Amino acid sequence: MTPLVGAITAFGLLVVVPLAFSLSPEGALRRIRLLWLLTAVPAAVALLLPRGAVAALAVTPFAATTLMLAASGAVSAWRSRREPWSPAAATAAATPVVAAATLMAERAGVELAGFELGMLALTPPHMLYAGVVASLLAAALVAAEPTPSARAAGWAVPVGVVTVLVGYLVGDWLELVGTLVLTAAVWTLTWTAWAVAAGAARPARVLLAVGAVVGLGSMTLACVWAVGEATGLAHPDIPVMVATHGVGNAVGLALCGVLGWRVYLRTAAPVPEESSWR
Repeated sequence: MTPLVGAITAFGLLVVVPLAFSLSPEGALRRIRLLWLLTAVPAAVALLLPRGAVAALAVTPFAATTLMLAASGAVSAWRSRREPWSPAAATAAATPVVAAATLMAERAGVELAGFELGMLALTPPHMLYAGVVASLLAAALVAAEPTPSARAAGWAVPVGVVTVLVGYLVGDWLELVGTLVLTAAVWTLTWTAWAVAAGAARPARVLLAVGAVVGLGSMTLACVWAVGEATGLAHPDIPVMVATHGVGNAVGLALCGVLGWRVYLRTAAPVPEESSWR
């Protein structure tokens, strides 16, 4: 794992995902924040250790936490299955298991399901930022403003995440389809959130605008890369994608989006009891 990939992963583990949990309209995701942080710290330390048994062992508590989250999330998803935000919240609860499994395998130096270590290293940040953060932003948007575009994003983000994940196993063309769906979902999500916050406090508007603009560029890069992988056309290599798409999504799209939505909910939107922060 390169230092930049490790930094992006640790930033998601320790900062962005815990912040995003507070946006969830689903109580199980909010309640696990403290346990997540306690177990994410040794997982982040594992990123600094050489590959081997010790590094893999450091990820074990975090992996156990993700299993607990997935189990409680499944129960909560069934109870709230009629809520428009339920698919996105369920995706946010389930995808950390994939992040933990691939992180543990990569830190152990063991190829998982035939994937090389380089691909395994890229999976945790994708699951953290797309699987968890984008899904929670979609769930929060639908819970606060269930407009047609918000509902579309609430479904499209989970569909895109799952399709990309299956595409890893099946082939580049399905991964391309998933990337296109996820890109459309992220664009719909970020621009709808910005439009919803048009009358909110200026910090919320600015942060959500940054997230929308950065998401436009970073997800376009993802499409260019996926098209190149599927067709053989020229496309950026992995180091370039990490430095552009990866950093842009982590800081511009995810962090600014989460902070902007938090400011919006605190200053402008009437938040239901179940969606308030604890």
